[in-house]
Amino acid sequence: MIRKILKEENIHLNIESKNKEDIINILANSLERTGDLINKSIFINDIYERETQGLTGLENGLAIPHGKSFGVKNTSLAVARLNNPIEWETLDGEPVDLIVLFAVTLEDKNDVHIKILSKVAGNLAEDENVKNLKKVQTKDEIINILSKEW
Repeated sequence: MIRKILKEENIHLNIESKNKEDIINILANSLERTGDLINKSIFINDIYERETQGLTGLENGLAIPHGKSFGVKNTSLAVARLNNPIEWETLDGEPVDLIVLFAVTLEDKNDVHIKILSKVAGNLAEDENVKNLKKVQTKDEIINILSKEW
């Protein structure tokens, strides 16, 4: 099921990014290329609107920015693992080197896709999974960790 919302083309391992705005733009561009966005600008604006409502930077170098948006065509995920950590407002005050961007259509708020996203979020809550996401070498391993059954 997770392969429906997380395409290998939207997983970026060992990339360079200067800051939060840069990486959000990189991931939004990726979602746009795979046809998951209707309007990238609207989606990015909705991400920043959500950022004003509370921290999306968690702990252990993980951030999960997200937006429910008219700009999203298909509920989807994009993942970036950075070569060098960047500043982000986080719960532990530490920089971020793993970003999982959630793009959600307004229609999907109670859909099966939301159940999948909740499962992914639950997997990201496990410190061991976050550590493994930072070490694995293939996109398939990223998908396997994020779709892990407990």
